[in-house]
Formats: sequence, C-alpha cells, structure tokens
Amino acid sequence: MTTTAHQLSRHALFHNLQMHAFYSRKVLPKLGGLISGDREACENLPQPAGNFPDPAEHSEQMQRAGFGEVRFELMTGGSVALHIGRVR
Repeated sequence: MTTTAHQLSRHALFHNLQMHAFYSRKVLPKLGGLISGDREACENLPQPAGNFPDPAEHSEQMQRAGFGEVRFELMTGGSVALHIGRVR
C-alpha cells in the first residue's frame, strides 16, 4: 500500500522569501479559490508553512514512522512537496 502527503515547503529552490510570501499570500489563495470556489477557505493555507519541516526532514520522519521507499517531489517551484511512501 502506498501513501502520499502534500505539504507547503520551505525548500531551497524557493529561497526568495519575498517571492514565497507573495505567492503564498496572493497567488495561492486566488488559485485555490478558483479551484474550490471558496477563496476564504484557502486564505489560511500558507499561514503555517514556516512550521513544516523541510522535505528531506519530513521524508526521514516518514521513514522513522515505518514507511519504506520514501521519496518526495517538489512542485510549483518548490513551494509544495509531494511525499510518497510505501507502508511496510
């Protein structure tokens, strides 16, 4: 069985903090609002991004939790990480 997890990322590819702040506060809520039909529901999504571990650290956490074949893919310029792991 395979599982996936999406997270907002602080990855080095998205190192420009001003660009990340603009994307998180302006682009992401509008895009999420277009997709979901509810922009307000998407406005708080970027708030906790600084609280997430970096993608490599999150992969290690998944491995310690018992997942195997853990990997991650960076998306949207590195602002989102898709983690994939197989349940052992």
